[in-house]
Amino acid sequence: MTGESPLSGPPAELVADGTRLWDDIRAGARRSLLIASVVGTFLVAVNQGEHLADPTPGLIARGVLTYLTPFTVSMLGWLSASRASRRRAGVGSQDVPAST
Repeated sequence: MTGESPLSGPPAELVADGTRLWDDIRAGARRSLLIASVVGTFLVAVNQGEHLADPTPGLIARGVLTYLTPFTVSMLGWLSASRASRRRAGVGSQDVPAST
């Protein structure tokens, strides 16, 4: 035991390029945030543009969901690709059975 609480740090599983999985997830999240900010801004302008001068709670909620949607799609795509990459590299393959 390293003296660290199991909940105090990121997981130590390695990915194919030798970096820690947690660092790789952070990189994917940063990329997903960038995509969500660009796509979400475009979608808010197109879908709610004329109502932005007088925001309501419903409009704000729709705006938040408009940003969460591309973030979620991007992050799920990244996680799927990352998992496939780790499986091809043989990292973590004993933990996650290959789907047929």
